[in-house]
Amino acid sequence: MQTFLSCVHGAKSALPKSALFAFNFCADAVVKASMGRVLALPFVQRDAKLKKDVFSGVQREVCMVENELARLKKLFPKAKMQVGGQAGFGALTAHSLGVKPTVFTAQKSHFPSLRNLPVHFVFEYCARGGKRSRLIAAHEEKNMIPSSVPKKMHGFSHIFLGGFHLLKTREDMLRAARMLMLLKKRNPDAKIFVEAGEFLEKECISAFRNSILPFADCVGLNEVELHQLTGKKGKAALHILSKKVRKIVFHSPNSAFAFPKEKGDAQALLFAKIVASYAAKYGKRPNLKELGKYAKEARSLYVKKPKYTVGLGDTFSCAYFLVR
Repeated sequence: MQTFLSCVHGAKSALPKSALFAFNFCADAVVKASMGRVLALPFVQRDAKLKKDVFSGVQREVCMVENELARLKKLFPKAKMQVGGQAGFGALTAHSLGVKPTVFTAQKSHFPSLRNLPVHFVFEYCARGGKRSRLIAAHEEKNMIPSSVPKKMHGFSHIFLGGFHLLKTREDMLRAARMLMLLKKRNPDAKIFVEAGEFLEKECISAFRNSILPFADCVGLNEVELHQLTGKKGKAALHILSKKVRKIVFHSPNSAFAFPKEKGDAQALLFAKIVASYAAKYGKRPNLKELGKYAKEARSLYVKKPKYTVGLGDTFSCAYFLVR
Protein backbone atom coordinates (compact mmCIF):
# COMPACT_ATOMS: atom_id res chain seq x y z
CA MET A 1 0.00 0.00 0.00
CA GLN A 2 1.35 3.41 -0.99
CA THR A 3 0.60 4.98 2.40
CA PHE A 4 2.70 2.33 4.16
CA LEU A 5 5.51 2.61 1.61
CA SER A 6 5.66 6.41 1.91
CA CYS A 7 5.86 6.05 5.68
CA VAL A 8 8.84 3.68 5.46
CA HIS A 9 10.65 5.93 2.98
CA GLY A 10 10.10 8.93 5.25
CA ALA A 11 11.37 7.07 8.31
CA LYS A 12 14.72 6.19 6.71
CA SER A 13 16.05 9.73 7.05
CA ALA A 14 14.86 9.99 10.66
CA LEU A 15 16.69 6.91 11.95
CA PRO A 16 19.78 7.69 14.07
CA LYS A 17 23.15 6.10 13.29
CA SER A 18 23.42 4.54 16.74
CA ALA A 19 21.51 4.08 20.00
CA LEU A 20 22.16 2.83 23.53
CA PHE A 21 20.12 0.00 25.07
CA ALA A 22 20.04 -0.90 28.81
CA PHE A 23 19.51 -2.69 31.22
CA ASN A 24 17.74 -6.06 30.74
CA PHE A 25 19.36 -8.25 28.13
CA CYS A 26 18.38 -11.88 28.67
CA ALA A 27 17.87 -15.24 26.99
CA ASP A 28 14.24 -16.12 26.29
CA ALA A 29 13.29 -19.80 26.34
CA VAL A 30 10.13 -19.79 24.20
CA VAL A 31 7.63 -22.63 24.62
CA LYS A 32 4.46 -23.01 22.56
CA ALA A 33 2.00 -24.83 24.79
CA SER A 34 -1.68 -25.57 25.31
CA MET A 35 -3.58 -23.57 27.91
CA GLY A 36 -3.97 -26.76 29.94
CA ARG A 37 -0.19 -27.25 30.02
CA VAL A 38 0.34 -23.67 31.19
CA LEU A 39 -2.36 -24.00 33.87
CA ALA A 40 -0.65 -27.17 35.13
CA LEU A 41 2.67 -25.40 35.82
CA PRO A 42 3.41 -25.57 39.58
CA PHE A 43 3.87 -21.82 40.03
CA VAL A 44 0.56 -21.20 38.24
CA GLN A 45 -1.26 -23.75 40.40
CA ARG A 46 -0.15 -21.92 43.56
CA ASP A 47 -1.57 -18.55 42.46
CA ALA A 48 -5.37 -18.30 42.06
CA LYS A 49 -5.22 -14.86 40.42
CA LEU A 50 -2.59 -16.05 37.94
CA LYS A 51 -4.70 -19.12 37.05
CA LYS A 52 -7.68 -16.88 36.34
CA ASP A 53 -5.58 -14.56 34.17
CA VAL A 54 -4.10 -17.47 32.18
CA PHE A 55 -7.59 -18.84 31.55
CA SER A 56 -8.83 -15.40 30.44
CA GLY A 57 -5.78 -14.70 28.27
CA VAL A 58 -4.41 -11.76 30.28
CA GLN A 59 -0.70 -11.38 29.53
CA ARG A 60 1.28 -11.74 32.75
CA GLU A 61 4.88 -11.73 33.96
CA VAL A 62 5.93 -13.40 37.20
CA CYS A 63 9.23 -13.91 38.99
CA MET A 64 10.85 -17.32 39.52
CA VAL A 65 13.34 -18.47 42.13
CA GLU A 66 16.35 -20.46 40.95
CA ASN A 67 15.00 -23.93 41.78
CA GLU A 68 11.83 -23.23 39.77
CA LEU A 69 13.99 -22.15 36.85
CA ALA A 70 15.95 -25.41 37.06
CA ARG A 71 12.67 -27.35 37.09
CA LEU A 72 11.41 -25.57 33.98
CA LYS A 73 14.67 -26.30 32.17
CA LYS A 74 14.13 -30.02 32.85
CA LEU A 75 10.47 -29.91 31.84
CA PHE A 76 11.15 -28.03 28.58
CA PRO A 77 14.64 -29.00 27.35
CA LYS A 78 13.77 -28.15 23.73
CA ALA A 79 12.55 -24.60 24.34
CA LYS A 80 13.59 -22.22 21.56
CA MET A 81 16.35 -19.93 22.83
CA GLN A 82 16.55 -16.35 21.57
CA VAL A 83 17.65 -12.88 22.64
CA GLY A 84 15.10 -11.34 24.98
CA GLY A 85 14.47 -8.61 27.49
CA GLN A 86 13.16 -5.15 26.67
CA ALA A 87 16.65 -3.82 25.93
CA GLY A 88 17.48 -6.99 24.00
CA PHE A 89 14.40 -6.75 21.78
CA GLY A 90 15.01 -3.05 21.27
CA ALA A 91 18.61 -3.71 20.23
CA LEU A 92 17.51 -6.42 17.78
CA THR A 93 14.99 -4.04 16.23
CA ALA A 94 17.52 -1.24 15.90
CA HIS A 95 20.15 -3.56 14.43
CA SER A 96 17.76 -4.84 11.77
CA LEU A 97 16.83 -1.28 10.79
CA GLY A 98 20.48 -0.30 10.29
CA VAL A 99 20.96 1.49 13.62
CA LYS A 100 24.11 0.41 15.49
CA PRO A 101 23.08 -0.78 18.99
CA THR A 102 25.30 -0.54 22.04
CA VAL A 103 24.02 -2.79 24.85
CA PHE A 104 24.78 -1.70 28.42
CA THR A 105 24.17 -4.36 31.09
CA ALA A 106 25.88 -5.84 34.13
CA GLN A 107 26.32 -9.22 32.44
CA LYS A 108 29.54 -10.08 30.66
CA SER A 109 27.85 -10.89 27.38
CA HIS A 110 28.06 -9.18 24.01
CA PHE A 111 25.08 -8.59 21.73
CA PRO A 112 23.69 -10.80 20.28
CA SER A 113 25.38 -13.65 22.23
CA LEU A 114 23.24 -15.57 24.75
CA ARG A 115 26.17 -16.60 26.95
CA ASN A 116 26.10 -15.65 30.65
CA LEU A 117 22.57 -14.25 30.42
CA PRO A 118 19.65 -14.77 32.85
CA VAL A 119 16.91 -16.97 31.39
CA HIS A 120 13.22 -16.09 31.10
CA PHE A 121 10.68 -18.72 30.09
CA VAL A 122 7.98 -17.47 27.71
CA PHE A 123 4.88 -19.64 27.34
CA GLU A 124 2.78 -18.82 24.27
CA TYR A 125 -0.71 -20.32 24.25
CA CYS A 126 -4.32 -19.85 23.17
CA ALA A 127 -6.69 -18.92 25.98
CA ARG A 128 -10.47 -19.17 26.18
CA GLY A 129 -12.13 -18.27 22.90
CA GLY A 130 -8.91 -18.75 20.93
CA LYS A 131 -7.30 -15.56 22.26
CA ARG A 132 -3.51 -15.68 21.81
CA SER A 133 -1.61 -14.80 24.95
CA ARG A 134 1.61 -15.45 26.83
CA LEU A 135 2.96 -15.95 30.32
CA ILE A 136 6.51 -14.86 31.12
CA ALA A 137 8.35 -16.51 34.00
CA ALA A 138 11.29 -14.21 34.70
CA HIS A 139 14.47 -14.79 36.64
CA GLU A 140 16.80 -11.85 36.99
CA GLU A 141 20.18 -11.76 38.67
CA LYS A 142 20.66 -9.28 41.52
CA ASN A 143 23.26 -7.27 39.62
CA MET A 144 21.15 -6.34 36.59
CA ILE A 145 22.04 -2.64 37.01
CA PRO A 146 25.75 -1.93 36.28
CA SER A 147 27.82 -0.43 39.09
CA SER A 148 29.43 2.24 36.91
CA VAL A 149 29.17 3.94 33.52
CA PRO A 150 32.12 3.27 31.17
CA LYS A 151 33.73 6.30 29.55
CA LYS A 152 32.60 5.14 26.10
CA MET A 153 28.94 5.65 27.07
CA HIS A 154 28.63 9.12 25.57
CA GLY A 155 27.57 10.81 22.35
CA PHE A 156 24.24 8.99 22.00
CA SER A 157 21.16 10.77 20.67
CA HIS A 158 18.78 7.93 21.66
CA ILE A 159 18.76 5.84 24.86
CA PHE A 160 16.25 2.98 25.28
CA LEU A 161 15.87 1.60 28.81
CA GLY A 162 14.06 -1.43 30.22
CA GLY A 163 14.11 -3.92 33.06
CA PHE A 164 12.98 -1.65 35.89
CA HIS A 165 9.92 -3.85 36.46
CA LEU A 166 12.19 -6.72 37.50
CA LEU A 167 13.92 -4.87 40.33
CA LYS A 168 13.21 -6.27 43.79
CA THR A 169 13.44 -3.30 46.18
CA ARG A 170 13.06 0.47 46.37
CA GLU A 171 16.83 0.69 46.98
CA ASP A 172 17.45 -1.15 43.69
CA MET A 173 15.23 1.38 41.90
CA LEU A 174 17.06 4.32 43.47
CA ARG A 175 20.39 2.78 42.42
CA ALA A 176 19.02 2.50 38.88
CA ALA A 177 17.97 6.16 39.07
CA ARG A 178 21.52 7.16 40.00
CA MET A 179 22.84 5.20 37.03
CA LEU A 180 20.30 6.91 34.79
CA MET A 181 21.42 10.27 36.15
CA LEU A 182 25.01 9.45 35.15
CA LEU A 183 23.91 8.38 31.67
CA LYS A 184 22.00 11.63 31.27
CA LYS A 185 25.03 13.62 32.42
CA ARG A 186 27.22 11.86 29.83
CA ASN A 187 24.55 12.31 27.13
CA PRO A 188 22.81 15.62 27.95
CA ASP A 189 21.08 15.93 24.57
CA ALA A 190 19.88 12.33 24.34
CA LYS A 191 16.22 11.38 24.08
CA ILE A 192 15.41 8.79 26.74
CA PHE A 193 12.72 6.15 26.28
CA VAL A 194 11.65 3.89 29.16
CA GLU A 195 9.65 0.70 28.59
CA ALA A 196 7.59 0.02 31.71
CA GLY A 197 6.73 -3.68 32.08
CA GLU A 198 4.57 -5.39 34.70
CA PHE A 199 6.17 -4.72 38.08
CA LEU A 200 6.85 -7.82 40.16
CA GLU A 201 7.28 -5.95 43.46
CA LYS A 202 4.69 -3.36 44.48
CA GLU A 203 7.13 -1.35 46.59
CA CYS A 204 9.06 -0.49 43.41
CA ILE A 205 6.12 1.15 41.63
CA SER A 206 6.17 4.53 43.41
CA ALA A 207 9.98 4.64 43.21
CA PHE A 208 9.76 4.07 39.45
CA ARG A 209 7.16 6.82 39.06
CA ASN A 210 9.07 9.34 41.16
CA SER A 211 12.72 8.45 40.48
CA ILE A 212 12.87 7.04 36.94
CA LEU A 213 10.07 8.63 34.89
CA PRO A 214 11.19 12.25 35.50
CA PHE A 215 14.36 11.46 33.50
CA ALA A 216 12.40 10.02 30.57
CA ASP A 217 11.14 11.83 27.49
CA CYS A 218 8.74 8.97 26.80
CA VAL A 219 7.38 5.81 28.45
CA GLY A 220 5.93 2.78 26.65
CA LEU A 221 3.33 0.52 28.26
CA ASN A 222 0.15 -1.53 27.88
CA GLU A 223 -3.18 -1.46 29.75
CA VAL A 224 -2.01 -3.69 32.63
CA GLU A 225 1.09 -1.58 33.20
CA LEU A 226 -0.83 1.71 32.92
CA HIS A 227 -3.30 0.56 35.57
CA GLN A 228 -0.49 -0.68 37.80
CA LEU A 229 1.29 2.69 37.69
CA THR A 230 -1.80 4.84 38.30
CA GLY A 231 -4.52 2.72 39.88
CA LYS A 232 -6.84 4.05 37.17
CA LYS A 233 -7.92 3.10 33.66
CA GLY A 234 -8.53 4.97 30.41
CA LYS A 235 -8.14 8.74 30.11
CA ALA A 236 -7.95 9.24 33.87
CA ALA A 237 -4.85 7.01 34.01
CA LEU A 238 -3.23 8.81 31.08
CA HIS A 239 -3.74 12.23 32.67
CA ILE A 240 -2.29 11.05 35.98
CA LEU A 241 0.82 9.54 34.38
CA SER A 242 1.35 12.52 32.06
CA LYS A 243 2.20 14.58 35.16
CA LYS A 244 5.32 12.41 35.59
CA VAL A 245 6.49 12.01 31.98
CA ARG A 246 6.13 14.19 28.89
CA LYS A 247 4.97 11.49 26.46
CA ILE A 248 3.16 8.16 26.81
CA VAL A 249 3.17 5.52 24.07
CA PHE A 250 0.40 2.99 24.63
CA HIS A 251 0.59 -0.34 22.82
CA SER A 252 -1.57 -3.46 22.90
CA PRO A 253 -2.53 -6.06 20.27
CA ASN A 254 -5.62 -4.02 19.38
CA SER A 255 -4.60 -0.42 19.95
CA ALA A 256 -1.64 1.95 19.82
CA PHE A 257 -1.46 5.70 20.36
CA ALA A 258 0.66 8.51 21.79
CA PHE A 259 -0.50 10.84 24.56
CA PRO A 260 -0.60 13.77 24.41
CA LYS A 261 -1.02 13.74 20.65
CA GLU A 262 1.51 15.88 18.79
CA LYS A 263 2.61 16.57 15.23
CA GLY A 264 4.74 13.71 13.92
CA ASP A 265 3.19 11.06 16.15
CA ALA A 266 0.94 9.61 13.45
CA GLN A 267 3.79 8.75 11.07
CA ALA A 268 6.01 7.40 13.85
CA LEU A 269 3.16 5.22 15.12
CA LEU A 270 2.42 3.93 11.61
CA PHE A 271 6.09 3.08 11.06
CA ALA A 272 6.14 1.19 14.37
CA LYS A 273 2.99 -0.71 13.38
CA ILE A 274 4.55 -1.74 10.06
CA VAL A 275 7.71 -2.99 11.78
CA ALA A 276 5.76 -4.91 14.43
CA SER A 277 3.38 -6.33 11.81
CA TYR A 278 6.30 -7.69 9.76
CA ALA A 279 7.87 -9.19 12.90
CA ALA A 280 4.59 -10.87 13.84
CA LYS A 281 4.04 -12.30 10.36
CA TYR A 282 7.54 -13.56 9.62
CA GLY A 283 8.96 -14.17 13.08
CA LYS A 284 11.97 -11.88 12.63
CA ARG A 285 12.81 -8.18 12.61
CA PRO A 286 12.98 -6.64 9.12
CA ASN A 287 15.76 -4.69 7.48
CA LEU A 288 14.72 -1.58 5.56
CA LYS A 289 14.68 -3.36 2.19
CA GLU A 290 12.40 -6.11 3.52
CA LEU A 291 10.24 -3.55 5.27
CA GLY A 292 9.84 -1.51 2.08
CA LYS A 293 8.75 -4.58 0.13
CA TYR A 294 6.30 -5.55 2.88
CA ALA A 295 4.88 -2.02 3.05
CA LYS A 296 4.36 -1.97 -0.72
CA GLU A 297 2.55 -5.32 -0.83
CA ALA A 298 0.57 -5.22 2.44
CA ARG A 299 -3.12 -4.39 2.31
CA SER A 300 -3.52 -4.61 6.07
CA LEU A 301 -1.16 -4.65 9.05
CA TYR A 302 -3.32 -7.11 10.96
CA VAL A 303 -1.71 -10.54 11.34
CA LYS A 304 -4.26 -13.22 12.18
CA LYS A 305 -1.76 -15.92 13.13
CA PRO A 306 1.52 -14.32 14.25
CA LYS A 307 4.67 -16.45 14.26
CA TYR A 308 5.29 -15.20 17.80
CA THR A 309 4.08 -12.47 20.14
CA VAL A 310 6.83 -12.07 22.71
CA GLY A 311 8.73 -8.82 22.32
CA LEU A 312 6.32 -7.26 19.82
CA GLY A 313 5.49 -4.44 22.24
CA ASP A 314 9.19 -3.69 22.74
CA THR A 315 9.73 -3.88 18.97
CA PHE A 316 6.87 -1.43 18.43
CA SER A 317 8.15 0.98 21.09
CA CYS A 318 11.70 0.94 19.78
CA ALA A 319 10.64 1.57 16.17
CA TYR A 320 8.46 4.49 17.28
CA PHE A 321 11.21 5.97 19.44
CA LEU A 322 13.96 5.72 16.82
CA VAL A 323 12.05 7.80 14.25
CA ARG A 324 10.26 10.17 16.63
